[in-house]
Amino acid sequence: MEPKGLRRCGGDDFDEALYDWCDEEALRQWGEPLDATGRDLRFLRECRKRKETLSARDKVLFSSLVGSGRVFKHSLTRAVFEALIRERVEQTVRLTGELVRAAAAQGSAVETAVLIGGASRVPLIQSELATALPVAPRRWQHQDVAVALGAAYRADARWRSHPGLIPAPTPAPIVTLAPNGSGDYASFEQAVAALPADAVIRLLPGEYRLKAPLSLDKPLRLIGAGMDDTAIVGYWEDHVLAYGAKGRFAAEGISFRHAGTTLANVVMVTSGEVAFKECRFSGGSSERRIESDSADDVSADGEGLVLRGPVTGRVIRCRIEHNAGRGLVVCDGPEVELEGNRCEANAAAQHAVLFAAPQDLHGQPADLVQRLQRETAEALGLEVTFRHRLRDGGEGPELLVIPPGRFRMGSPASEAGRSANEGPQHAVSNDSETTYTP
Repeated sequence: MEPKGLRRCGGDDFDEALYDWCDEEALRQWGEPLDATGRDLRFLRECRKRKETLSARDKVLFSSLVGSGRVFKHSLTRAVFEALIRERVEQTVRLTGELVRAAAAQGSAVETAVLIGGASRVPLIQSELATALPVAPRRWQHQDVAVALGAAYRADARWRSHPGLIPAPTPAPIVTLAPNGSGDYASFEQAVAALPADAVIRLLPGEYRLKAPLSLDKPLRLIGAGMDDTAIVGYWEDHVLAYGAKGRFAAEGISFRHAGTTLANVVMVTSGEVAFKECRFSGGSSERRIESDSADDVSADGEGLVLRGPVTGRVIRCRIEHNAGRGLVVCDGPEVELEGNRCEANAAAQHAVLFAAPQDLHGQPADLVQRLQRETAEALGLEVTFRHRLRDGGEGPELLVIPPGRFRMGSPASEAGRSANEGPQHAVSNDSETTYTP
């Protein structure tokens, strides 16, 4: 039987409906939308969290920092959310009923109904289907991937008898290189120039010494034998390797090292998607020790890994160490997940630096500040509170991660019981998240 359904009735559509409602609420509160420059994609992702929260609770108070720089506060009930999506849900349920009746008319009565897709967790959908179907809907532990599986089965059933209608995909070429030039190409640079996008380059143990700074203009996947065994080494000014193309650049088990004395970062990424796993970034060189952690100084050389601009992806279990600059720099809007990385022995910031536009945190709700604090700690691979071991072996004082932003330090002169050492009250700006390893 041919499937039936609405094209615009899924989790993403519910997120959009919730965003539109919040946008109208912002117009009522402020007289302007959430973001006058367009769709605030970060807030749209938060709408998904609101939707998921309302699947478990009847009413929630939300507070979010939006693109305009304001904090948007509002309460939202499940009843309001259900009113936003009810029309589309009821249309889908009616189509489902028609499909059930058509199956019964052909002698194939429905015996089991399985809930699939993340949106099936919405209580309104569950209750409407329970009322409309002749059998009770059942949950499935793989409901988030069921649509993809169904599409694969459907395509197989439809095209199996006409294999020529679907061209076979061309597999990405896989080549192997050796430091002495005995691999599929004489050098790493030659392979990069000759191979098509998405090719896989396996690097046997050893050092691959570049003859010039390497700028990649296509997605590739590099696989080494381990960060202690395979190294890509550069000696030149500006960078060892830079990536600024569309698509995914992946590297695993490789040490990227600058071994020269010229001003240079190690690896720079300015667009596309990255997937760095168990790599090392070291040797960033600078003629001076960088004293500033200002985002305006991000062009200074000596960084280990720079992720700047519209970059997405993940950096997992990597080591950013022994760089003359700040080690790790993330600025100008990347959305990169950092997990289990170690940043140490970098001259300007011993652990890690993430640059962000400072926000005025003074007087903001505690839950907002605490959320920013948790996100900052997670990005740095730390707990919100942590301790370092002292040089004499003793345990150091408890340290606390502070999110980037502006706030006031000290107590006002009018505060009752105020001590003299609590003033004068003054503004403090923490323009970057920084922690130091002793």
